[in-house]
Amino acid sequence: MYVNDKENVTFEDIYDGNRLIRKNNRDSVARIYDLVKYPDFKKKPFWGHNTPYGMQYEFKYMLKNLDSYTIDRLDDTIVDEKNCFQIQVSLEDKVTMPNFGARLEDEKGSVSKTLYFIDKETYYPIKMSGESYSTDNPEQKYFIDQRYYDIKFNSIIDEIKQFNTANESIVGFEKIEMKP
Repeated sequence: MYVNDKENVTFEDIYDGNRLIRKNNRDSVARIYDLVKYPDFKKKPFWGHNTPYGMQYEFKYMLKNLDSYTIDRLDDTIVDEKNCFQIQVSLEDKVTMPNFGARLEDEKGSVSKTLYFIDKETYYPIKMSGESYSTDNPEQKYFIDQRYYDIKFNSIIDEIKQFNTANESIVGFEKIEMKP
């Protein structure tokens, strides 16, 4: 993940199917999720909701809980010179709990609206923006605006480099073993 530019990688995930290493290149901390040692990680998502994997989980959850969410397809638009679908997802009087939608809880007056821009050619997310607020205090809002660059699935990669989750791949990093 890049922050403020497309050159300096701030967060980097290395995943081999058995182990995920989430590197923070800004503070040299590596969080290690060992899915073999801790199989409970596989029972729920543990990566951020703003990753393609997290969004995939969120969409699946939303579609299984349509009684709580309102999903609207808005007019198509252009984002970064790409023709995009616009999908707006609204949630009212409920909030998502940690693990981004693993469960919903009632919260009267809570409003959340998220707008996803999906590339019509690849079906990859290009951008998302959203706002959350309480009807008791609608002028106090929380906003999010994210862009996704160079997302590729099933691309040809150098597996030795890309999926090297051995400890030598994080030399110089403070290692934190995560537990479910």
